Amino acid sequence: MAAAEKRQQYRKTQLAKKKAQTEQMVLNNLPEGVTVDSDYRSQEEASEVLHDATECIGSSDGDVVKVSGFKINIDVITNEGLIKMRKLLPQESYRLMKNRKSARICRQRKK
Repeated sequence: MAAAEKRQQYRKTQLAKKKAQTEQMVLNNLPEGVTVDSDYRSQEEASEVLHDATECIGSSDGDVVKVSGFKINIDVITNEGLIKMRKLLPQESYRLMKNRKSARICRQRKK
């Protein structure tokens, strides 16, 4: 029994290390126009935020959108940057961000 408990504890520590490395890698590779929300702290908050709708911050146009612990500036982020964020954002939020960015580009082309 002691050996099984030691193996289980070892696996937990390895998973925690891997998770920390992954989080650091993600934070180092954020695209331009994306920042980490300072209010996004604990895992419980993370699960709540993932299921919340996106929240617009700033100007009336909604230039900055807060979703899943990230603040995304729609004017600054590129389509390539949105593609990088695809795996990190919930599906509905990613689709909303992509549609907002596409609509903004279309409106700018018409001017």
